[in-house]
Amino acid sequence: KYLNYAGLQLVEEKSESSPDVFLGVSTRGDDKQTTISNVTPDSPAFEAGLDRNDILVAIDGRRAHSENLTALLKKYQPGDVATVTVLRREHLREFDVKLAEAKNDDFKIEELEEPTELQAMILKSWLHLKEEAEESK
Repeated sequence: KYLNYAGLQLVEEKSESSPDVFLGVSTRGDDKQTTISNVTPDSPAFEAGLDRNDILVAIDGRRAHSENLTALLKKYQPGDVATVTVLRREHLREFDVKLAEAKNDDFKIEELEEPTELQAMILKSWLHLKEEAEESK
């Protein structure tokens, strides 16, 4: 809404490297050991029972770690169920996780194709181009 006053708009960007599904975990580690550092509330991982400090072992029997997690998740579609294996307090546990559609958090700001004269003046003012804004009056 506010960007529009200056002839701008917020546009969603879909990254080609991002998976189409959302698991709902943040991880830390490397290709040897990966720990779940956060589980997003109300996410598929949260609903399935995954927890912070679980050590990620596998997804559907394939070794999973920070460096290949995105590649593994790219093989799934929203609604697919993946079995996530973790090590929790020295016990291997398996959780069936119904993957959700990925939410896009990447945006960019673009200029409107045909801003009004007032929008153009406001934008120039925001960008501290007052001389040009005054010249266009």
